Amino acid sequence: MTDIETFELAGPLPQSRLAIEASAGTGKTFTLSTLAARYVAEDGVPISELLVVTFTRAAAAELKDRVRARLIEFAEALDTATKPDDALLALIWSEDRQVRLERVRTAITEFDAATITTIHGFAQQVIGTLGSTVLTDPDAVLVDDTEAIGRQVATDVLVAEAVHEANPADEIPSLDDLLHSSQLALNNADSALVPGPNPDESNPRAARLRVLVDEITTEVDRRRKDAGTLSFDDLLSRLREALDDDLAGRSAREALRQRYRVALIDEFQDTDPVQWAIFDSVFGQGVRRAVVAERDGVTATTLVLVGDPKQAIYAFRGANVHTYIQAAHAPGTRLTSLGVNWRSDPAVLRATQTLLSGVTFGSDDILFQPVTAPDDHEDRTFATVDGAPIPALSVRLAIGPKVARDKKHAHLSTAANGEGAIHRELATHVRDLLETAVIPNEDQAGETRALRPDDVAVLIAANREGPVIRDALMALGIPAVIARGENVLESEASTHFHRLLAAVARPSNVRRARAAGLSWFFGWDAGDVATATDAELSAVQVQLHSWGETLSGRGVAAFVGQVWAETSVASRVLALPDGDRSMTDLDHIAELLSLSGGRQASPSTLLNTFEALSGGSDDGNPEADLAARRVESDSRAVQIMTTFVAKGLEFPVVCCTSLWSPTGAKAKDNIWWDTATKKRTIDVATKEKWGPDDERDARELLASQEAVGSHLRVLYVALTRARHHTAVWWLPTKADWRTGLARVLFARDRTGTIDPDLFTCVELDHIDVDESLARLQPLVEASNGELEVIVVDDPGDSADPWTGAATSDHVELAVATLDHRLDRERSRWSFTAITARAQDDHRSIDPFDNTAADAADADEGPTEAWPSGAADLIDYDESTSATERVEAPLPLGDIAGGAGFGTLVHEVLEIIDFTVPDLTTEIAGAVTDRLAWNPWPVDEQRLVDGLEAVVRSPLGPLFAGQALVDLAPSDRLDEMSFDLTLGEGGTRATDADIGRLLLNHLPADDPLGQWAVSLADGPFSAVLAGHLTGSIDLVARVRHNDGVERFVVSDYKTNRLATRGVTPSAAHFRPDQLPAAMAEHHYPLQALLYTVALHRYLRWRLPDYDPAEHLGGTAYLFVRGMVGPDTPTTDGDPNGVFTWRPAAKLIVSLSNLLDGSAESGAS
Repeated sequence: MTDIETFELAGPLPQSRLAIEASAGTGKTFTLSTLAARYVAEDGVPISELLVVTFTRAAAAELKDRVRARLIEFAEALDTATKPDDALLALIWSEDRQVRLERVRTAITEFDAATITTIHGFAQQVIGTLGSTVLTDPDAVLVDDTEAIGRQVATDVLVAEAVHEANPADEIPSLDDLLHSSQLALNNADSALVPGPNPDESNPRAARLRVLVDEITTEVDRRRKDAGTLSFDDLLSRLREALDDDLAGRSAREALRQRYRVALIDEFQDTDPVQWAIFDSVFGQGVRRAVVAERDGVTATTLVLVGDPKQAIYAFRGANVHTYIQAAHAPGTRLTSLGVNWRSDPAVLRATQTLLSGVTFGSDDILFQPVTAPDDHEDRTFATVDGAPIPALSVRLAIGPKVARDKKHAHLSTAANGEGAIHRELATHVRDLLETAVIPNEDQAGETRALRPDDVAVLIAANREGPVIRDALMALGIPAVIARGENVLESEASTHFHRLLAAVARPSNVRRARAAGLSWFFGWDAGDVATATDAELSAVQVQLHSWGETLSGRGVAAFVGQVWAETSVASRVLALPDGDRSMTDLDHIAELLSLSGGRQASPSTLLNTFEALSGGSDDGNPEADLAARRVESDSRAVQIMTTFVAKGLEFPVVCCTSLWSPTGAKAKDNIWWDTATKKRTIDVATKEKWGPDDERDARELLASQEAVGSHLRVLYVALTRARHHTAVWWLPTKADWRTGLARVLFARDRTGTIDPDLFTCVELDHIDVDESLARLQPLVEASNGELEVIVVDDPGDSADPWTGAATSDHVELAVATLDHRLDRERSRWSFTAITARAQDDHRSIDPFDNTAADAADADEGPTEAWPSGAADLIDYDESTSATERVEAPLPLGDIAGGAGFGTLVHEVLEIIDFTVPDLTTEIAGAVTDRLAWNPWPVDEQRLVDGLEAVVRSPLGPLFAGQALVDLAPSDRLDEMSFDLTLGEGGTRATDADIGRLLLNHLPADDPLGQWAVSLADGPFSAVLAGHLTGSIDLVARVRHNDGVERFVVSDYKTNRLATRGVTPSAAHFRPDQLPAAMAEHHYPLQALLYTVALHRYLRWRLPDYDPAEHLGGTAYLFVRGMVGPDTPTTDGDPNGVFTWRPAAKLIVSLSNLLDGSAESGAS
């Protein structure tokens, strides 16, 4: 492989297709954000035509911040008459300053139009545009847990297999084996599977296993479709299939090319074949497409792929580094690399290069790339207080005489003995560095400071090592914490929480009450339980019952608060030896339950939720880390984490204690890249050792090479995290000679050069101490002291503690006092939360509850009487007799109401396509599907007929005389959720302020004028600060005869509009009767808030947005009064449809009032 061209960030902007290999520390994020800003400033790419895709939401959020910050830097530089000193800023300043300044300012103003997202976020956006051409169920929900349904299906399949008499028992696999194999297939959808499904006489069990795996994957797909769920892999696969379609795919690809002029793909080494197929089909094909674009006179999309194949360590999540290699080395792709490392000291870079020169990382196309340090880093050194240099890279061979040896092999150790020795030696090494080392002071140029515990990170291979290493460090007085380690639901705190919830679910059960007594919440010991009197147990049961009532009536947040307050659990747990850790876990679990349990939950429901969370797994999804244990202290402590967690991070000092371990270096399953088919191939029956010996040996060799390559890439990530110093430990055990570290250290000739044959062999020969040192000595001599190789011993348990422990930042704890005023006005508001303040609603509002927005069931409250004084707000006509009402039946008029009915109607109207030829079948299918999941006592056929009548009913002038049936899928946005800030500008609006603003703007004859007078009196006493959240049932785009597209806020209402005991009739839904219903439920306030949300959305998204032109008003569809095309009308206004189009000035003023940042016009 030849040297890779160095990418110059200040050079000409890339066109067509470019791959940038960004080695560790070379400023990948800075490069991406600078390129994005340069395309805007220099090439005039509108921010809306810029696509940036990365792997995780956290990375996407960081990129958004960095791109915006870079644009602001560009704007500030362009707005000055003095040429900037920074070379990149000087470059964009050098010409067309005013034009570029305008471009950048526009981009900053319209920044929300940029698409900076994850691959799955991008896929969702594209699928949302393509609609039903991609998903048969456009409302399918993405689910994080990909294992639960697989486990359920595998169990069902295995049971069916076991009861089938024709199946020999010895051919039936175990549940664990079947689960493992099927999960491999489900998590690698684009991979080839072996063995084939045909019977194999030599190993029928292997062939049967393959057949069952196929059954499981097929059944999982069917059940997901039936349940209306999608996995993340499903989402991408459906998009790829849609883009490959000859007709719809071609137009979709062209639309995306026209939408995006520049596409920047981050972390490309973690892609897979499906992801790359999506980007390649839309933006790829390199030179050929550029030629076509030039011929046709259009601009070809620029595609920039940024990644580092040396850091491709997520194969277990489906990432495929071979896909990166194919794309980066494809014809038409210009391959470059970043050449400057901005992270590490020059000595660290030189020592690392000495060690890794000549190393490949799983492929001949993945070579170590030398990098240099910037000029201003040349003076950075890692030294003692006396100025003596400390080696930048320390290779520590745990082969001293005190390290316990394997009884059968004197030159080897056992993992059990050697691991403890390394942990103790690690602690002494960290202690010595803390006592002697100084590092550059980042806050004071040219100065140094003492090394602190929080400057040190210990990288491990598996979470199980974390507690042991933490204990070894703390034994020497060195504070240490485990960062994002094991699952909090597997912690000791989880056990105690489960005892509590089980007892609250059944407080009458004495056994559960005793178990709760043993938990941290009561603090009993075994003796207390054994001697507890009936009265004491009864007191516990009474308290458990009280907590259960709080949970059912006021929600999870109130339940947790009461338990914490009445049990003193915090003081009890914090008094434990590991109290900080345990209290952090308890609080974390409480938050998880609040997130998952909803606003209110019965004790048994919350227990089921807890057990479901505990049984789940998050390995398959990069975002599913809510349950990862949190750091228990923010004090200055050594951080312990896996290398996978450390990827992307940097630390002054890094200690790698586990790279010697064979964990990950030996293939558990035969998985390899097939160079012939260009596919990852998975042996789902590896344990069965099927097929001829030579073929099996070949599979195992390929899988072993793949595993070693991955292990080498983990090693690279670990060795490139440090700024000043890296220490790595080696322990010779029987199994360690196949690892990546063994190859890097010892696959060398006598000159210290990597020997390719040794490096790629299955397993190195075991060598003794002298030979080990001999092979590494040339490296030490070539490094001028920057790389050391030393033999270390087991210091035992008598090592001296860190002398700085007594003077570290440990402080005596005291009871906290509240010394500032809480801002109790800030809250998470919704229309329902505002109006509930007038209804004596004392239920707790859970700050973690994402469902606390306005819901469909708000329609179905009791309607037998208005609130006090409401009858005076609107002139309500009671002239229609009860007899007339009965004589005018409505299709949905007397169907039983309630929250369930309201939810059912909303869900059906949200998912059906109004424009399908067979509307009856469309609605019937949706009704049947929803009733299957949420049964409701209703006549299905009558409901279908009634909803079809709703869809065919005229909607009046606001909809240009159209009905819902005329509304194409592309002209509707269902369930538009929003989150708006309130009071950020400094002033905070009240409900009374909104009423006064209305009175200033509403015409004298507005039917809601009296309601506005009432609102101006402040009936809710609401100070609107914090956030406003909600979900709009339907935003309809309506094309009028004047050629203007207007957007109408629509809400479905299932209110009966008749007093209890009276059957609703058409008269109740006449246009002149609807203002009373609107005022009764304060729906005009909802309409205003939702229109403000739409106004802000359109302001960000719609070019040349004009609220007077584009805001089409609000329509409240009282579905019980809508009877089809023959719905009665009055002066053109149909029954059951309340329409209101507030003046655009009112909406703009209300938006400013709620924001608190501008003059609202209220008096």
